[in-house]
Amino acid sequence: MSGGDGNAVLAELISTEDLYVNALTLGLDHFQKNLLSRNLITQDESQVLFSNLSSILAEAKSFLADLKGISGEPTEGLAGVLQKHMNEFTSLYTTYVGNYGKATALLKNKSSDANFQSAAAAQSENGLSLSAILAIPTNRLKKYAGLFKQLRNITGKDSGVIQNATKQIAGLVSSTTAAQK
Repeated sequence: MSGGDGNAVLAELISTEDLYVNALTLGLDHFQKNLLSRNLITQDESQVLFSNLSSILAEAKSFLADLKGISGEPTEGLAGVLQKHMNEFTSLYTTYVGNYGKATALLKNKSSDANFQSAAAAQSENGLSLSAILAIPTNRLKKYAGLFKQLRNITGKDSGVIQNATKQIAGLVSSTTAAQK
């Protein structure tokens, strides 16, 4: 892989991961805290709606920090970062995807609560509604899948770590697609 291609994938990963971290942070701060403080949801409902988003956010921050710390040849650095984070990603996103249907069902069940609907539709600082915030992790998986596939294609060789990460993310995307139907 040429350094330029690898650097472009790395730069895109860093840029989009930074946006992802910011969106999750704002979403949790804006929606979860607001809905709980206004007693529009119970703690149990908060767990259903937001599942393990705070854990995903913590892992995304760690992933971002590791991405920013890559120096030298980007393929090797990315492979190491992916290897470090893939098991945790798989675990966290499997949990989130498994719960996503329950979260969307709860949103639908709360549609008759005007106060909840008003709070859920109110846009956060980044212009997203609650339902959009809750979809961000599932959409992020699709972005990871594309970037990892692009990275695998431009390496010109089979990197076991990158290939494995691509397969794991593809499996999660498939699970997400099934859960969203």
